[in-house]
Amino acid sequence: MSGILLATWLLVTGQFDDAPLLVHGIEWFAGGAVLLNRFDDTLGEVGK
Repeated sequence: MSGILLATWLLVTGQFDDAPLLVHGIEWFAGGAVLLNRFDDTLGEVGK
């Protein structure tokens, strides 16, 4: 969620292209963590 908010804020304010690579890395890391969490939750439901 934080990655989405950060990306939206950067896009709305026109600072997305000026943001350092670290900021974009944090966005991707946050997004990946969310996807892995969802996948893990889904695997837990399959066994029930």
